[in-house]
Amino acid sequence: MTVNEIFTQVQPALDFLNKSTEVFERLAKRNFIRRWVNRILNRAVGAAATTGNWAPAATTGEGAPAATTGYKAPAATTGEGAPAATTGFKSAAKAAKGSLIMVADWDTKEKVIIGGHAVIVDGKKIKADTYYCGLDGKLVEVDLLDDLFSVVVSSRKVGSAIIKTVIIDGESNESFVYIANGKSAHGKTAEKAKSDLRYKITDRDTSKYKEWKLTDVKTAEAIKITTGKYNSDAFTNFFNKQD
Repeated sequence: MTVNEIFTQVQPALDFLNKSTEVFERLAKRNFIRRWVNRILNRAVGAAATTGNWAPAATTGEGAPAATTGYKAPAATTGEGAPAATTGFKSAAKAAKGSLIMVADWDTKEKVIIGGHAVIVDGKKIKADTYYCGLDGKLVEVDLLDDLFSVVVSSRKVGSAIIKTVIIDGESNESFVYIANGKSAHGKTAEKAKSDLRYKITDRDTSKYKEWKLTDVKTAEAIKITTGKYNSDAFTNFFNKQD
């Protein structure tokens, strides 16, 4: 099944549902969308679908769709012409360039479905391999790294690294995500996120420190490897434990 064929089936339904919040809510309560998604999946080869909360669905094959209906259950595809769809609250979908993503739009205060979004990933306005979610009438970019659901405020590249400014679910202040070499870390500042990422990718084999004595000179990096922290409290706590 091609993207155009799937889009032909999806778009009229979403157009109709978006015209009336009342109609959309009534159909959603009857599991209209779930039945429709299952119908599409049953006709596809290599499809993936989940209905549980926090239950992701992902595919890698050409034309292989992924769909979820649970809370914070992401749907992701990487194959050509492989659509990704989700109807769950704070669930997100991502796909490759040229593929279709479909997400339900939720009122975050009332926690009810108020509409839906169906868009083709064009690589510009809608970025490839990037999660999107429908929240309060808008299709927004979200980040799910480190198992944290965050709305992306901005993103910039610094050398080979990427720094995202995000608002983590449940918080009001901005945080930062530092991404490099396929790894990521969060922090209240970009520098803190970078520092935590450095710790994540550091060799944390502590066996070479087992013979330490209180008279030995300890380096800051060694303290961080053994404690996971890099501040004066870490030094104090570390030496107190040696007594």
